[in-house]
Amino acid sequence: MAPGVLAPLFAVYLVLLFVINGVVTNILQATAFVLLRFVNRNLFRTVNAYIVELNWSVLVWVVEWGSGTKVIIHSDTPVEQMQKERCIMIPNHLGDTDWLYGWLLADRLGVLGRTKCAMKDELKYIPIFGWGIWFSEYLFLKRDATVDLARLQQFGRDLSSWPGNFWWVIFPEGTRKNAKKLAASQEFAKKSGKPIFHQVLLPRTKGFVTTVQSLRANVDAVYAMTHSTCPSMVSCIMGKPDHKEVHFRIKRFAVKDLPTEDAKISQWLMDVFESDFEKPLAAFEKDGKFDSKDIPIIEIERPYKTLILFIAQVPIMMYYGYQVMLSVIAGNVFATRFLIGLALFMLLVAGWGLKSTMTKYSTMNDGKKKK
Repeated sequence: MAPGVLAPLFAVYLVLLFVINGVVTNILQATAFVLLRFVNRNLFRTVNAYIVELNWSVLVWVVEWGSGTKVIIHSDTPVEQMQKERCIMIPNHLGDTDWLYGWLLADRLGVLGRTKCAMKDELKYIPIFGWGIWFSEYLFLKRDATVDLARLQQFGRDLSSWPGNFWWVIFPEGTRKNAKKLAASQEFAKKSGKPIFHQVLLPRTKGFVTTVQSLRANVDAVYAMTHSTCPSMVSCIMGKPDHKEVHFRIKRFAVKDLPTEDAKISQWLMDVFESDFEKPLAAFEKDGKFDSKDIPIIEIERPYKTLILFIAQVPIMMYYGYQVMLSVIAGNVFATRFLIGLALFMLLVAGWGLKSTMTKYSTMNDGKKKK
């Protein structure tokens, strides 16, 4: 990543690249939607999975190649099997880039364009990112238990015809862990007689239970994906991550082995959070690593696709940026208005995205509407 005073300029370049690349991606998605969606839905899904990676690769590049972080992966499952399966991924929720490092892992396994999760309903209206995930058939929730249950059930039916593998990602904690939320979670656990965790928040089981029951017939496994640490987005963009290493611990559970009753699925999730999140994270806090004797370290090579896509776009961006600047210097009113409009658009998207990020949730609330 660019050092010193060049880092902020490079950060601006990354944002510009994401925005412009995102507009092109949305146009390609919309074109594919019009031409293919109502003719052959699965063909559209396959084509869209490749298209959306064009833009998401910019974000993945930040953590995979640009940030300088080292990614260490523990898994009890062979790489070849993880690449082929339709699965539910349940990560812990640490910070503003844990989802992005999840994308990094998905990219290494070749399923980035086939990764899905639940998002706030309002996000689908945001250009670039929101439109991109709408075309990719993410699940959008309104935080109304009745409406969301119906949407999740319909989502499960839609996935039954999905071509090939996919990841369905759900954060059972429902929000990012911080000191205040951890204290509130522990207080609730104490009052309700549930386990008191120190490394993770108490999982919200209702959304997970509904997910399992809705998708059981269409997925092969549930993977518990434990993140050790999570560098901040700003530190990654600046090339100075506040955590030099990110460790994953991945454990597979066959769906056929999960309980069938709601109450037992809920208890199963509690048990997994204790055995595969709380205890390993406590050991990591002490030793600075996960136990490789428990779950071995595996090698998943970094794909050069993301790096090549990023490098290929540099001369294109430089050329058109140069042309626009010449037009501005020459007094071209359209070019000047374009730059001002683009700047305002970026601020609008950034502000809306920040507001949504601060209030977002990644799984269904336990039967409660947001007030």
